[in-house]
Amino acid sequence: MWGDRGRTLSSAAGPHWLRVVCAEAGTDGGTLWNGPSTSRTLPAAVPRPGLCRIRDWPTDGYAYRAELYALAPDPLVSPRPSSTTTRACPRRGGRR
Repeated sequence: MWGDRGRTLSSAAGPHWLRVVCAEAGTDGGTLWNGPSTSRTLPAAVPRPGLCRIRDWPTDGYAYRAELYALAPDPLVSPRPSSTTTRACPRRGGRR
């Protein structure tokens, strides 16, 4: 599955989920780069797949990050990688 503006690529990889992100060298970082891995700081009550390993490497002016996660258990929240509807944010009462 292609993700954020074609800069991420994700797929099942055996018993895991592999996410690869690409950025021009020097622009890596921020939510796109660190968001999934820093979600480890959320309370344990927030469900998310286990993070198995992260690997970063540079090549020809680009930076790459590969993240290997445990597959999320069924049922899935959505059959698509991004939402097609706007919903109220339960925490703030606003819209996401």
